[in-house]
Amino acid sequence: MVYSDKPTGQAGQMRIDFDGATVRFYVYGGYSTTNSGGLGWSGTVNGVGVGGTTPWPMGSKAAPGILFGAWTANYGQQTVSFTLNYTGTSGLGGPTTHTMVINRPYPTTVPGAPNTPNASDVTPTSMTLSWNIPGDGGLGIDQMLLRGSTDPNFGSYTDYPNAGNVTSRNVGGLTPGTNYFWRVYAHNGNGYSASSGIRQQATLPSVAPGMSVLPTLDGTKAVVTLTPPGGASGVTKYRVEYRPVGGATTAVESASSPINVVSLTPGGSYQWRASAFFGTYESPLTSWVTVVQPRPNTSPGNYFDGSTVAQPGSDVTYSWTGTAGSSTSRATGVSVDGWAVSNTETVLQRVTGGRSGQYTARMVVVLDCSGPVRIGMTTSDQTKKAAIEANATYVGSIYVRPSRSQRLRSEIVWYNAAGSEVTPRALSAAVVVSDTIGWTRLVATGVAPATATRASIRVYDDFGGAGHVAWKSGEWLDADDAMVSLSTLFDWFSGSTPDVIGFDYTWLGTPNASVSARLETPVEAVDLLADPDCPAPPAPPSLPTIAVDCIEEVGTWRRYTLTIPSSEVREWSSTLPTLVLTTAGQAERQVRIRYYPNPDGLPPEQVTQDGWDAELILTYIPPLTEITMDGVTETVTAAVAGNAPISANRLLYGTGGIPATWPELRCGIGYIVTLDVPLDAPAGNLSTRIIVTQRM
Repeated sequence: MVYSDKPTGQAGQMRIDFDGATVRFYVYGGYSTTNSGGLGWSGTVNGVGVGGTTPWPMGSKAAPGILFGAWTANYGQQTVSFTLNYTGTSGLGGPTTHTMVINRPYPTTVPGAPNTPNASDVTPTSMTLSWNIPGDGGLGIDQMLLRGSTDPNFGSYTDYPNAGNVTSRNVGGLTPGTNYFWRVYAHNGNGYSASSGIRQQATLPSVAPGMSVLPTLDGTKAVVTLTPPGGASGVTKYRVEYRPVGGATTAVESASSPINVVSLTPGGSYQWRASAFFGTYESPLTSWVTVVQPRPNTSPGNYFDGSTVAQPGSDVTYSWTGTAGSSTSRATGVSVDGWAVSNTETVLQRVTGGRSGQYTARMVVVLDCSGPVRIGMTTSDQTKKAAIEANATYVGSIYVRPSRSQRLRSEIVWYNAAGSEVTPRALSAAVVVSDTIGWTRLVATGVAPATATRASIRVYDDFGGAGHVAWKSGEWLDADDAMVSLSTLFDWFSGSTPDVIGFDYTWLGTPNASVSARLETPVEAVDLLADPDCPAPPAPPSLPTIAVDCIEEVGTWRRYTLTIPSSEVREWSSTLPTLVLTTAGQAERQVRIRYYPNPDGLPPEQVTQDGWDAELILTYIPPLTEITMDGVTETVTAAVAGNAPISANRLLYGTGGIPATWPELRCGIGYIVTLDVPLDAPAGNLSTRIIVTQRM
């Protein structure tokens, strides 16, 4: 569009034209009488002075307008001004100035692209998105459009329009645990900007965090391990609540996991639950979980010496290590004779309150389990197993009492004369055993294989069946009154069962710790020939039992340590350690080896000393000997003074002198291995190295 501005009146006046971009200055209608070289003029355009002398025609008032100059105008509004010097021209008396206000509009485009939006205040059903206001493209921004989708390609989406000055929006009604994709557009009179970058942000899962509670073996503490709800990132803190069953609730908070809870009561039952925070948002709480704190079965109490008398029913005995009254004294715990467990997630304790006697065997879970856990009469001492006849039918029974309801089975395990297991085992039906009804009997029946000479009975959890829940740390299972009998007609009995007419019950060895027998006795009304002064001779004695008495339970030790890093331990399978010990010129005795889990990678001196998973004891290593404890084959060999290796299995024992249980390292965590020798052993005489093998 051309804008023209010219005054009216005399000839020889000025005209200013503006077409929206260019300014043109014309003079028209006048004439020169002298033609003295032209008409002088000056002006201001774009704030800059212009001017000069322009030739001027002579003698023609009707001469057309003459273009004196043209200039491209700057953007925006300005006043242009031009002045003519009329001196020397006909009919004009002096300079004349003319001005005009012009406006060249700035060019316009769509707005610039906003920045990639940020996400904050995330909850399971909402989040806040924020962005910047970009350049407006020469026109004011009238809308900021937020677009959200669960499709990274935005095949479908939802738009959230906002006013042009809005920089954030809280979006609700979202789906928990879902990935959302967000981008922003700006709009002006020319249209929408290009898209911002895409922000991916998941809503939080509407679930509680993962939680496991691991009591320490002394029962005074527990380690609560927490994992983010649904694997979400960004947890700012965890909150753990715990209470004695029926008691008041205490809460602790921590920015990280695990959380150590102290000042707990050994043997007490505690309920636990937890939540996770993402900023101010708190996740749902877990359900209450009840965990029983272990009660150590060996505690010497306060002052004692070798003359202290053990209290009736105590699990500790006292003795002098040398001359009475002038040597060190020793407190020795009572081992669980005849019982063993098959994994390192549990320990065995002797506790009071058996089904028919004073004590029972208790399996205490010290590490959350993801697989079957078994407890049974599985010692290497064949005298602890029942002697059987091949191809005969046997019934095995065992009484159990869990700390909570659990799906359990029992089984008869057969052994040949060499002590090796003979398959198949005889299984009972699976039963969900309640924790509220006391002792429950599990019964298995089977025919002994042709090569079997001994049998034992086990109980184990029926992993994966209905009613089964994986064992958690602090839970326990009591087992007592195990029996393998030749006849399926017999109910449970022991050597302490009262005799009845026609049957006598007796122990063939130590009462409550040996085989019992049910003996038929003839029923005679009256023995007319009985001599009251000369009774019948007594029954012959039974075979003696063997007790290991070469394990020193308490003393003063020198310690060696080895570290197994977590990188060497498989997470989903077992890692088997092989330990090689070498003596110099002196023998070593009572080498006590313990494997401590070290999930936090602590230095050896900071690892809890009552939390070992496995303990093995070598009672003797000759001088100049390399002894190999092979965790794969579970055998011990010794190369003495450079000779060929020979079997040394008879030197290895477990805790308290029972057969050793070989360690299996699991869960992808590190371990600390300690080797304790008596303080009077020569320093530097023992060297060690460790080899780990992954079980495929």
